[in-house]
Parts: sequence; C-alpha cells; structure tokens
Amino acid sequence: MPIIFLVDFYIYRESVIGHDLEKGNLVARQYEFARLSIDPDQPKTRWAIYLLYGFVKKAMSERVTATLAHELTHFYMRLKGVSHFQDIIRMLLQGKSDFEIYQKQHEELTGFHELFEEPVRSLILKEEEEDSSSFARLAKEYCRNSRALSDQGFFETILGAEGAKKYLEEETEEEKRKLGL
Repeated sequence: MPIIFLVDFYIYRESVIGHDLEKGNLVARQYEFARLSIDPDQPKTRWAIYLLYGFVKKAMSERVTATLAHELTHFYMRLKGVSHFQDIIRMLLQGKSDFEIYQKQHEELTGFHELFEEPVRSLILKEEEEDSSSFARLAKEYCRNSRALSDQGFFETILGAEGAKKYLEEETEEEKRKLGL
C-alpha cells in the first residue's frame, strides 16, 4: 500500500487555452490536492500519496474520501499493469499540453466508481458532477497559505534538485528504450 504524506503544497498545471487580442494568452490552471507518485525514500519500489493539508483540514470528509478513492484507484491500476505512462512519455516528447497529458493519465479511471461500494461510490459520482466554477472557488480556499508547485517543482521538492533531475532523466530514457526511440 502507498504511504500517505500530508504536505504544504499543491500541484498545478497551466495550459494556454486561447488567445485574446487585448488580454494576450488565456491560461487555464488546474489544481491537484492529491497525487499518487513515488515515495522519496524508495522511488523505484514504493508508491506514495501526497495530500494537501489545507484540503484535508477544510474540505468535507466526503470530498477527502472521494479524492483518496481516486488516488487509490491509480495505485490499483498500476498494480494491475494498467497504465498510460508510456503514452504520457510519448506525449511529453511530442510537446503536448499539460491538459492533454492529464486527460490521458485519467483515461484509466473511466468508471472507477464501480470498484467501490456505497457510500464511497456515490461520493465519487457526486464529486465528478460538481461544476467547475464551484470547484475553482473551493480550490482557492483549500490552497490558501500553501505553496504552488509545477510538476518539476514537485519532484524537486520530494527528491531535491539533483535527485529530481537524475530520476526524471532515468525514467525518460527507460521509457524511450521501451518505445524504441
């Protein structure tokens, strides 16, 4: 099972979604309050869930439960060998946007609520139905007083700058070999 870390940061993704002649590039920002990733002490052999402390403190317990179910499903899919990691590496090499990569990561979760019994199943469905304006308002509240990290910043925070560079280079090279690139 993955270890759970309560952290003082959230991860964000930004992508240009359009261009306005007066305002310039229109940027959308997406927040992650939780993420399944590597354990900093055992990055090759153990998984960890990083959970924003402000989210746990301020969100309703139902939302926290649904979010943990989401991250545990990512873990379960990795155990079952269902992963889009190679597709994601290919997309990174092709320069695809953060949002396109995020969508690919979450394809493996289609219908994941069916893996859970009630009441968790209903909590997941309720969270998925929430409109984006309500979510954006809550995101600002959960993230207040927390550090914002990009994907690169996330790895640098948990592994250190040199450790992150080494880990990401090794993973990219390994996936390139698997893809025959």
